Amino acid sequence: MPSETFLHLPAAKRAVITTALLDEFSAHPLSEAKVSRIVVASRIARGSFYVYFTDLLDAYRHVLDTALAQVDAGLERSLRDHPDDTLEAIYAYTADFIRGLDDSPYRRLFAMHWLTNQYELAVHRDHNAGETAQQPQPTGARPAIIHTSATHQPPDPDAASPDGHMSHGGHAGHSAHAGYGDMPVLVRGRTITDARLRRAALSAAVHESHRTAKDVLGGEPAHTSLDRFAALLDLLRAGLVHSSNPSTH
Repeated sequence: MPSETFLHLPAAKRAVITTALLDEFSAHPLSEAKVSRIVVASRIARGSFYVYFTDLLDAYRHVLDTALAQVDAGLERSLRDHPDDTLEAIYAYTADFIRGLDDSPYRRLFAMHWLTNQYELAVHRDHNAGETAQQPQPTGARPAIIHTSATHQPPDPDAASPDGHMSHGGHAGHSAHAGYGDMPVLVRGRTITDARLRRAALSAAVHESHRTAKDVLGGEPAHTSLDRFAALLDLLRAGLVHSSNPSTH
């Protein structure tokens, strides 16, 4: 996470630095990113970079969390809009995310993350597993749309986003990653009470949500990816209804 020094910078200066990070990490894989380009673009001293961030990985996690914060609030809204079908809420949330990619300033960053950087981050986590086993993992290390965790702090409501506008996007109050058994699941108005079924259904739905976004960012037509996602969710619904109905056993 950024240092307190960074968080207490004027909003305009934070926005300039975050924009420089966004440009660097959108154009270059994490393994090829350079502090030298970031400090030139953000007009700060190299030493200041290391006052604000521990290293490039820390800076990357900051800009990724900034980007993800802009879309996370959509899940809470989608759950409200689809109170009788949690799987439909996840589908609608994913579809909205994909439709928004065309105009999103974060499209290239998301593509770089899902198609390249998530694997580098996985290797980094494996390499440091012995040192970090007892520490919470930063949210930016997970290749996810739905990524809120109890350890992640919401962004400063007064912080300017990279395009200069005020950012009021908070994190959704629900997250499959925070614990698959903790999130209520309704299918066609029926509450799924079996925790094992809830976890399995949410795990499958979230995994396919990520895959759908990744495939679209990789060049697959959105309608093809979303149709496949919808078909999987139909299978999940049928299975959940069947498994939760004693009369079918």
